[in-house]
Amino acid sequence: MPWQAALAALTSAPADIFGLEGYGRIEPGGPADLVLWSGDPLEVTTAADRVIIGGKTIEMVSRQTQLRDRYLPEDTELPRAYIKP
Repeated sequence: MPWQAALAALTSAPADIFGLEGYGRIEPGGPADLVLWSGDPLEVTTAADRVIIGGKTIEMVSRQTQLRDRYLPEDTELPRAYIKP
């Protein structure tokens, strides 16, 4: 599947299927809940850096991230997907 089609399958296509006019796209005057990624959003090794819902930045700290940061050593052999970006 081409990259553009894959991204549309996660954004504009569901909005179109459910009849949510103006959703699933970034355009002037439209609703814009956003997820900003550390890289390609379709790549499994990237992570969400920031989430903005209704114009407000959502805190990206959870119990899971606190435990990860406390107990996961910095020099781990784990794949990047399992460590703090």
